[in-house]
Amino acid sequence: MGTIIPGRIIGADADGITVYANFTNFEYLMDKEVCNCEVILRDGRQLSPSQRNKIFALVQDITKHISGGQKSEEFYETLTSMQLLYVIDLEDREEIRKRLTYNYCQLRGIDLFSLKERSPDTIDMTTAGDFIDWLVELCIIHGIQCSDSLIERCEDQQRYLYACVMQKVCCICGLPADIHEYDTVGMGRERRTIHHEGQRVQPLCRRHHIEVGQIGQNAFDRKYHVSWVRLDARACEQLKWKK
Repeated sequence: MGTIIPGRIIGADADGITVYANFTNFEYLMDKEVCNCEVILRDGRQLSPSQRNKIFALVQDITKHISGGQKSEEFYETLTSMQLLYVIDLEDREEIRKRLTYNYCQLRGIDLFSLKERSPDTIDMTTAGDFIDWLVELCIIHGIQCSDSLIERCEDQQRYLYACVMQKVCCICGLPADIHEYDTVGMGRERRTIHHEGQRVQPLCRRHHIEVGQIGQNAFDRKYHVSWVRLDARACEQLKWKK
């Protein structure tokens, strides 16, 4: 394990970047025979107002879902899975947000962060995007109904589409989905011998599956601002499709 030294970029050109680190322990360098180092480039941007609003909206929907849930075995399994079992007040949105933030930071191995503007520990834009997509995945996995379409809330649409495929949830409306094959059989593909790994798909409910057939793929994609996702081996295994 090495030693972490804070530094700053003082120059950049076509050949690379120049980094300054205030480190004067030359004996350490000699004793450890240090000749190489690793530079981590951190996002210097703070989360945007839009990202902050998405986080609060997602937490609000999660809070509404669990506070109104029937106290069944499935309900407690959901709380356990989301690590919210020991939250005292399930109607306290701020308490839920803090717990979810703690769970996320533990999962990612990072320090706790703030959503406040211009605070020393304010979350950066890249981490905020990952946090939002993590919350979106929680909503997909646990069937949490949200006030807005999750396709509008996600930061990484490919990640969102992949989660919808894995859970067989419509990426447009959140209802149970079939897997719509973006590249239809007949375009140089034989159904009996096809390998699905690498195939482009969209997870769509029956209504949206019919709609894409009626108006065409390009018009459908423009209408809903949606793209496609490629199946990997894990997704094929989940769907029980031939790899």
